[in-house]
Amino acid sequence: MSSKNSQCVYSSIFSMMGKQMQVRWAVNAISVMIMIVLGTFSLQAQKAIINMPSADITPSGRNFAMHEMQFNAWSGEKNYWYGTNFYCRGIGMNTELAFTTYNSGFPGTNSNENIGAGFKTSLPIADTAWGLHQVQLTFGTMLTYNLRGLGFGNFSYAHLNARLPIIDTRLTAGISRGSHQLFLPNQERYFGAIRQHSTAHFIAGFEQPLFNGYLQIVGEWFSGRHDFGFVTTGLLYHPGSKDHVLVLAYKVPNFKENGSPGIVFEYGLFF
Repeated sequence: MSSKNSQCVYSSIFSMMGKQMQVRWAVNAISVMIMIVLGTFSLQAQKAIINMPSADITPSGRNFAMHEMQFNAWSGEKNYWYGTNFYCRGIGMNTELAFTTYNSGFPGTNSNENIGAGFKTSLPIADTAWGLHQVQLTFGTMLTYNLRGLGFGNFSYAHLNARLPIIDTRLTAGISRGSHQLFLPNQERYFGAIRQHSTAHFIAGFEQPLFNGYLQIVGEWFSGRHDFGFVTTGLLYHPGSKDHVLVLAYKVPNFKENGSPGIVFEYGLFF
């Protein structure tokens, strides 16, 4: 192949890649713009962790939407950028319904790109118990469908959470289970074949409110060797009012094979 023809081929390839990235960025940018427009209504804010389902429930008859970006631009071939979109509807009885699109981004070969639907319930246990306040049991599940041909899966969780006296820190601890369609646990080889399996692991988090809750120091941990196996810490900020939520965080893998570190940015609102 001549040098001129080679340049034309490479130019076409990079042009196609550039167009794919532009479309993905445009879709996620539109999602954020829609939420900003909706945010002009009178809203009620809630607290949240980063990725881990928190103890907060969307009020009955209200909606919550959030767009999340995670990216790494400094690890060479392990660079990534992808977006996740959350939508919740409060239905009363301490319960909300949820719909989520997971891990759409670049590289486009993300094998755990999913859509999911499910619910979350947070039941008050006691106003005060064992020296703690606002003790609650939170649990939920998401039925997921893998858009890369891996079929249906599941993400389920349950955790206890409570606030410390005086400083009002909320602590969360529990368990989670996820199938390979979303969590991509490290796979095992049996007689030459790959065994696809699920992962069960511990989850933990904390939320430390400051300045009447307008700023929070937040952190969470999914234990184990899988795509969610990271320690993530950062700041949550309510700009102007608690109707809007901004999160900026940094995630570090439990193990090298879980993936590269990355920056997490989220914008969410109630309407």
